[in-house]
Amino acid sequence: MKKIELQNPLIVLLILGFFFSCQSPADSAGQIEINESEFAIKSSYDNDIIGQYLRIKDALVATNAEEAANAAKNLKDILLNKKNLIVPKHDSSDMNFIIEEIIDNKDIKSKRVSFYELSKSLIKEFKNKSIETKEDQDIYIQFCPMAMNNKGAIWLSAEYNVLNPYYGETMLKCGVVRDTI
Repeated sequence: MKKIELQNPLIVLLILGFFFSCQSPADSAGQIEINESEFAIKSSYDNDIIGQYLRIKDALVATNAEEAANAAKNLKDILLNKKNLIVPKHDSSDMNFIIEEIIDNKDIKSKRVSFYELSKSLIKEFKNKSIETKEDQDIYIQFCPMAMNNKGAIWLSAEYNVLNPYYGETMLKCGVVRDTI
């Protein structure tokens, strides 16, 4: 039998660790217990773009379609009333359409797909400095490689610890921090 020598075992361990951290539980006997406070929707959010976006994210983490729709309504109102928002007209209308989808879609899977589109749009605007965060607020760009049929999906979070809005409790902590805004 031929022995295989690993050139860099640390890389192999990192890859295996990442792979196993994103596996869906096979059956209920093997599931881990999740502390509900880890993904509870906060009682209050800032009434600004990022605050309401984070409220949508937390609602999706908690698989709460009604709360996601309510937060999307607030976000839509904020965007419509924002006088100094420098979002190009075509991006603004796209964002409004995406937010309408989050409001109108009844099933959580459709809301999550629309949330992915909203996340991409907002990240673009944050990077272009069209939307700014508070000086003392770190916003993290997080990524789940398994979301959107294994194509991967990004989202914004105010916490460094990953709580996945695309899978909720099923794979709550699947993902990594990619960047900070």
